[in-house]
Amino acid sequence: MIKKRFLALKWFLSGFKLGFSICSVNFKTRYRQSFLGVLWAIINPLLFAAVFFFLNNAGVINPGNIDVPYPLYTFAGVMLWSLFSSIITKIAGIPVYSSDILTLVNLNRAALISAQIFEPLIEFLIKFILLLLFSIIYGVFPSSVSFLLFLLSIIPIILFAAALGFLLGAFSGITRDIVKALPLFLNLLMFLTPVVYTTLFRKGFLGFVSTVNPVSHMLDFSRNLIFNTSFDITFSFVISVTVSILFFVEFLYLFRISLPISVERI
Repeated sequence: MIKKRFLALKWFLSGFKLGFSICSVNFKTRYRQSFLGVLWAIINPLLFAAVFFFLNNAGVINPGNIDVPYPLYTFAGVMLWSLFSSIITKIAGIPVYSSDILTLVNLNRAALISAQIFEPLIEFLIKFILLLLFSIIYGVFPSSVSFLLFLLSIIPIILFAAALGFLLGAFSGITRDIVKALPLFLNLLMFLTPVVYTTLFRKGFLGFVSTVNPVSHMLDFSRNLIFNTSFDITFSFVISVTVSILFFVEFLYLFRISLPISVERI
């Protein structure tokens, strides 16, 4: 059983080079005939963060005690959440939206997975540059150490997102309802995750969900790193990272063995 998981990881890594090439083509195609181009990658999180900024100023919402300017806090949260949700959506949709490519005999199907991870990651880095500019404007200067640690801290988020994408993708080839319902579920989950409020703001059901949600701990840890507000490696964070790694390995294997079944149903 362990050998099969190891072979699945080796298969996954074998698609990196071709996956990056596919990602580059898709990325250029998406923005080539757009007037605003790659600006579309940052417009949505900017507008979303702006909405919650005005709601907070109007006293409609109370995000809890935050040590950094709320616009920065919200934009960082939305940026991390967008990376997480985009990877899930794209990987889960591979058996549905990439069905024509899956039928190609000589294609390394692992490249499709890599491409669906690289594309949200590139958009994330674009948003991250914008976040750094906003941080300078607000007088918040991340240290070089926190900068590097932040980039490393998103790895567990990527692994957990990919794991959930593998799990859903293993069944999306059987029923497309999963892919259609996924955006609605992710929108709901976002409000149950401390994207626009702090994890210290725990009350009732919302607090319970934030506590048991692995994304809450990983997202909050990464955001605290970039703003130099905390470097506490909690037990909950360690458990969340461990779960991310284990789920990634297990569900990658499940996704790999389910792809031939999905191809047969095309």
